[in-house]
Amino acid sequence: MENSTEKLTWDYNECAKQIGVSVRTLSRYVNDNKIPVVKFGKRVLFRPSAVMEWLSKTEEKPT
Repeated sequence: MENSTEKLTWDYNECAKQIGVSVRTLSRYVNDNKIPVVKFGKRVLFRPSAVMEWLSKTEEKPT
């Protein structure tokens, strides 16, 4: 198996920092089912690859 320093998941703070929003805004996205999450019981985590894909899909095209 290949050694990798890339994290498999982010918590709320890491995800909010990476996408440039507050934790409160990120919580709203989660509650509104707007962003993909991984749930382990009550714990909510974010897969970086899924979040980046979600960001690219929500990107507005220039007019």
